[in-house]
Amino acid sequence: MIDIEGKQLRVRDSGIGISNEEVQQIFKPFYRAKRRQQRPRGGHGVGLTIVKMLSDRFHWPVTMTSEPNVGTQVIIRFPDATEKPVADSAESSGQASSSHGLHTS
Repeated sequence: MIDIEGKQLRVRDSGIGISNEEVQQIFKPFYRAKRRQQRPRGGHGVGLTIVKMLSDRFHWPVTMTSEPNVGTQVIIRFPDATEKPVADSAESSGQASSSHGLHTS
């Protein structure tokens, strides 16, 4: 689930979660959490590294919490963001929309 609340973006899931020890490592390049299930997966361990590099560069605090067998939550805060209406498919089709987005300068 993805939520935009105020000046933050929150991504949550109810997946297998990861341990606190792995949370401490997860933003390192090419790090991939250990799997407890035997199904194939893709990826190279760089996605969260890119998120962390951008968050550090633009001063967007990012936090991650996770609990095994419960799920994971990542929050990115955008302290300098302003809320502005976002054009979406509802507007382009002539329907009313109340969507808002975060815009950074």
